[in-house]
Amino acid sequence: MPLSQQIQTDVDVMLSDWQRPVTYRVVSTERDVAQQQLTESFTDVELQGMVGPVVHEADRRTAGQASNAELEVLLRESDLPADAPHLTDRVVMDGEEYQLRDFQPDARTGLVSLTVVRR
Repeated sequence: MPLSQQIQTDVDVMLSDWQRPVTYRVVSTERDVAQQQLTESFTDVELQGMVGPVVHEADRRTAGQASNAELEVLLRESDLPADAPHLTDRVVMDGEEYQLRDFQPDARTGLVSLTVVRR
């Protein structure tokens, strides 16, 4: 079996064992300069993803007195909407909304790693 096929098989098994429901929220922002208003609209896409443990990172804005819950979410890149991900998008899990902080696609596995922080 070629290595690339073996990697894909391992990814499939890993996701089937560890995935859970995740909502990927595509956010669009419209600015009305005349009214001085900012309007957000969003489209939710239900996906399955693998969610890592929560890591609490000290919030620099509060001199470390508060922390942000940051975590990593692995999704299949093929499951994401066209032109996603964007840093304006969000992930919703267990009723909590998380803002994308970073994303790293991996062409070999077909996964994209999203680093998200609780809003």
